[in-house]
Amino acid sequence: MDVKKFFLIVALNVRRWFTDPTGLLFIVVAPLVLTAIFGLAFGQSGTEAPIRDVPVLVVNQDRGAQVGNFGEQLASFFLEAPEGLAELIEAQRLASAEEARQRVRSGAAVAAIIIPETFSERLSAFNPTFGEQKIALELYTDAASPISAQIVSAIVRQFLNRLTNANIALSVAVGQNPLLLARAAEIAERVASAEPPIAFSITQGEQTRQTTFEPLQVFAPSMAVFFLGFAMAVGIVQIMQEKENGTLQRMLVTPTSRTTILAGMMGATYINGVLQLILLILATSLLGALMGMQSPVWGTDAVAIALIVLVVSAAFMGIGTLIVSLAKDRVQAQALSSAILVVLGTIGGSFFANESASAPLGPISYISPTYWGSNAFTQLSGGTFPALHLVVLIGFALVTFGIGLQRFTQRVEV
Repeated sequence: MDVKKFFLIVALNVRRWFTDPTGLLFIVVAPLVLTAIFGLAFGQSGTEAPIRDVPVLVVNQDRGAQVGNFGEQLASFFLEAPEGLAELIEAQRLASAEEARQRVRSGAAVAAIIIPETFSERLSAFNPTFGEQKIALELYTDAASPISAQIVSAIVRQFLNRLTNANIALSVAVGQNPLLLARAAEIAERVASAEPPIAFSITQGEQTRQTTFEPLQVFAPSMAVFFLGFAMAVGIVQIMQEKENGTLQRMLVTPTSRTTILAGMMGATYINGVLQLILLILATSLLGALMGMQSPVWGTDAVAIALIVLVVSAAFMGIGTLIVSLAKDRVQAQALSSAILVVLGTIGGSFFANESASAPLGPISYISPTYWGSNAFTQLSGGTFPALHLVVLIGFALVTFGIGLQRFTQRVEV
């Protein structure tokens, strides 16, 4: 084989492939667009942004009662928040309830806590109607921030429960021993400020594996590998088209061996597949960054990524050669490759949001090189080197290319 002519044929076919707008649309733009659609359809990145500095307005109109001003206690709890709550809530005092509502409506605050004039009076254990009427308190929230509003509501409810429990305890204590009436304010204060009897200790262990579902880490490899099969098949079919157009015959009458010509054309198809995967890896990595993903779409091991690219491309080079070799002519080869590759893509999980990266259709998925190729990239992005996948893909490449090449050379006999 003439090595110099081999590389000239490879360079010619690669340049022709990547200067064809239709080819670029098929091998790069289509899989990238589908990847973005699937990724956005199944949600953004699995990472969660921390909620902090939630803007809250407090309007205290409470006149107070015999045991103190419970409204002021609630206001101070937000305005002088304890450790932990201070990072979550950013509270501001206002005098006007209507102004507070207006700020919430305009989006300047998430919630407004409006404490009425009779708040302490109705909550007081010395009120003759204590426990018989509802205690009014208005929490005016922004419908556009439901999660933050629920957080504020939960904090208010927790504080009110403590106040209510304190006054219930005070009411029972005074009913049992009237002499405790002189210490009513002290008892109420101590009960309200008492620490809960249960303490929680939270220890965060080391992360051993990825637990959040990143759609792009599944759909980017699936779409890339799925379209890689078509690109390889198209490259092989193109050789048959060269024969039908008479180009192959004219090349064979030149002082260039048949082996050099076919090797150059197939070598160009292989390189096109490798370049296609590299372009998609770069494009989807950029897309992942724009979508806010904190972990790389394809992982961080560049050497392993390159190895998988080479092996996956070789496997689909063999699959494409075998499929095309089964056809009688170019038209049949195009139809056959489209049908078989769609079936292999379907059972291989190209169109499933498979968070666990397991075989989507059970053991039947194992016969699809699409499964082994896309899952190899997914495992690598999760921190696991896919050794078994590489062995299986190499087996696919050797067997299918060996059988396919022998049959294909008979199809292009001149």
